[in-house]
Amino acid sequence: MIKIVTKQYPTFLENYFKGMETIKELYIEALRAPADPVNLIRDPYVREKFMKKRFGRTRAERIQSLKGFNRAHSLRKHEYNLRMADEKMVEEAEQVKRVENQKIRRKLGFIDYKTDADGNIIEVADGEGVDDQVMDEFNINDARYQKKVQETRARKKIDIVTPVQGVGR
Repeated sequence: MIKIVTKQYPTFLENYFKGMETIKELYIEALRAPADPVNLIRDPYVREKFMKKRFGRTRAERIQSLKGFNRAHSLRKHEYNLRMADEKMVEEAEQVKRVENQKIRRKLGFIDYKTDADGNIIEVADGEGVDDQVMDEFNINDARYQKKVQETRARKKIDIVTPVQGVGR
C-alpha cells in the first residue's frame, strides 16, 4: 500500500493532479524495472560471484548450503500445499453455508436471482447457494473490529503491582 501526500499547492485539485502524476511516474518506472536479474543470467562471472557470496566460498560449503536451501524450499512448498488444502476446505464450508442461507431465504419468501453468461436474469436453483451481502459485510466488519480490539489490547500497558514484603517507609 502506498500513501502519497502532496501539499505543495493551495488547492485540492492541483495537489490531486500532482499526486496522480507521481503515481503514474512510479508505475512507469516499475514497468521499466526488470523482473529477473539479467546480468546474473547472462554473465557467468557475475553468476559465479553471486553463488560464492550467497552460498559459500568452497564447493563443499556451497553443496551443504544448497542442500539446506532445497530442504527449506521443499518444506515451504509442503506448507503452501497444506494451506491451499485448508483454503479449499474453507471454501467448501462457505458453499454449504450459502446453500443453507438460500434455503432459509426461500422459507422467508425471498426469491433469489442470478445473471447468466448472456446477461439474462434467471432464478437460482435449489442447491446452488446464494451470497448474502448483508451477512458477508457484517462478517467483514466484525473481523475488522475484532482485529482492532486485539491490537489495542496488545498495545495497552498493564502495570503489575506486586506487594513487597519487609520494605517499609
